[in-house]
Parts: sequence; structure tokens; C-alpha cells
Amino acid sequence: MALRDTLQRIKEDEDERRFLATHTEQILAEWLAALDNLFELITDALRPLVEDKFLTVNLIRVRKTEELLGEYECPALLIDITIKPIRINVRPVGRITAGSDGRVDLYREDRRYEEGDVFRLLRKKDLRRLNTAEDNIPNIWLIQLNPVSVEIVKITNMMYPFREPQRGYEPFSNESVERVIEYLIQL
Repeated sequence: MALRDTLQRIKEDEDERRFLATHTEQILAEWLAALDNLFELITDALRPLVEDKFLTVNLIRVRKTEELLGEYECPALLIDITIKPIRINVRPVGRITAGSDGRVDLYREDRRYEEGDVFRLLRKKDLRRLNTAEDNIPNIWLIQLNPVSVEIVKITNMMYPFREPQRGYEPFSNESVERVIEYLIQL
């Protein structure tokens, strides 16, 4: 039965790849809108701390390149702690990611990204329904509450490339993003 499940996931991945290849402009526009929405949620969650001058939140633009989407510019966030020289990056990894419909990483800038603790935000959405009557399917962002060492992620992805993430995700909330930032500040 496990082989059947693995083959089914491979088939679904190939179906999605074919869909992506024929709908790149639409998918890129939808991904950029989802990122704008996510960064607005994060900014809103942190607004009281910004108003109290504990931190600043700045929206920047970064360039990304993905095999199926090509090169594009997208938003990212820089969260600076004003009472201590700490910067937290909130950076899109890409729309085309295993096990999700997009991934954004949160990490502390003064720690080497390759070795540091990284939190993930994963987006879940079936984009094959975009051309149906359900065009306004909400984005579901999941936030990881346990940090992951990038080295462990690399090894796990090599060993189990089709496995869904299993590392303590919950739906995004103001409280969850505050917990993640609190963890990163205390490193």
C-alpha cells in the first residue's frame, strides 16, 4: 500500500507540473497576491509592537528565480528589533515547493541561514480550482512552531522527497507569529 501512495503522490506532482507549465502567468500573479496578503497579516499582527516602538517592519522587494515560473520580483519583510540589534527576515522561498503551494522562511539575519534555526510558513491551496466558480478560495497559511535546522531539512528532503511536512504546523495567527519572533529574538 505504501508504494501505491508514493506512486499516487508522484502522479499528482506530475499533474500539477503540467498544470503549472500551462498557467504560469496566472499562478505567478496569484502567488504574488498571496504573498502580499501574508505580509499584510504579519504587519497587522505586529502593529501594536511597532506603535510602541519595539520594532520596525519594512516591506522590500527581492528577486527570485524558479524553474517553472522564471525570474520575478516579489515582496519580503525585514523586522528590526529597535531595543537590540536584531533583524528577522521573512523571505519567500518559492511557489513551487514540495508539500505546499508556496513557502516563506523566517530566520534571524545574524545567524548563518545554512546552519541557523528556520521557521517555515507554508501555503495550502489547490490552484487547479482557479478557473472554477470557486475563484475566491482563501489562502491557508500554516506556520511552523518548531524551528528546523536547514541541514536536517536537506537530509530529510533527500531521504523522503515526497513526504508531507510533519513538524508541528498550525494555522497562521497573530499569536503564532509572535511566538516565532520571540523564539528568534532569544537565540
